[in-house]
This record gives sequence, structure tokens and C-alpha cells, in this order.
Amino acid sequence: MRYFKLISVFQAILSFQIGVRPAFAQNAVLNFNVCSIMPALGTITTFIVSISIPLSVVAITWGGFLIMTTAADPKNLDRGKKAILYGSIGLAVVFGGYTILKGVFSAIGVNLTAWEC
Repeated sequence: MRYFKLISVFQAILSFQIGVRPAFAQNAVLNFNVCSIMPALGTITTFIVSISIPLSVVAITWGGFLIMTTAADPKNLDRGKKAILYGSIGLAVVFGGYTILKGVFSAIGVNLTAWEC
């Protein structure tokens, strides 16, 4: 039941982030080139960063709450420390990966947010 709720929340977030576009007959030809891939790559990276940062902050906040309420259950101290550690690592990975990706694409002259053909 818990996983069903998690999937439902993730599905709701996805439905707001990814808009539905109408399909018209004149757009039926799939044309894969750099002009169609780069905006999609920019959208995907922005989506991943916009989801990962709040999740990491929630994990860090939850860890802090567990540490503050550790008097009731001493196991919460270790769980809180691990939540803060893993949330911080996740945040560092997201920021590091995004910085590396932006640096590589800037070095080759690609702007992910405003690609022009």
C-alpha cells in the first residue's frame, strides 16, 4: 500500500511536469536531429533537478526531525544521521552532475535552455 501511494504521488508530479501535446496529421513525420534532441535533453535535466532538490531537502529535514525526537527511540539518532548523510550526498550528486553537464555543453557550444537551429 505504501508503494502504491508513492507511485501515485510520482505520477501526479509527472502529469504536472510533462504537458500533453496534441498530435496533428502534418506533424506525423519523426525528424530526429540535433535540433529536436537538445531541447528534450534540456527539459529532462531540468525536470530531474527540479524533482531531486526538493526530495533531498525533505530527506535532510526528516533526518533533523528524527534526531530532535531521539529521546523516545535511540535508533532514531542513527536513522536521522543516515537520512541527513544520504540527503546531502544526493544533493551533492545532483548539483555536481548538473554542473558537469552544463560545463561540457558550454565547452562544445551548446546551450540546453535556448537551443536555436
